[in-house]
Amino acid sequence: MKRVSDVDAALLRFLKSEGLFPGTDIELIEQEPFGGAFVVRLEDRLVRIAPDAAKQIFVEPLEVVA
Repeated sequence: MKRVSDVDAALLRFLKSEGLFPGTDIELIEQEPFGGAFVVRLEDRLVRIAPDAAKQIFVEPLEVVA
């Protein structure tokens, strides 16, 4: 996770409560059907992020080591 828009205080509180901060490595697992939540892996657990919230989270791909 590279950065998060600071426009929505409730989103910032949610991300903080889930342990999602800029600089945190996350892995996109899937997007739920019909435009549903994005499911990301954070360390050993999964976190669901609503599409509107995901629009405010900026990421950059990590290099994949084969």
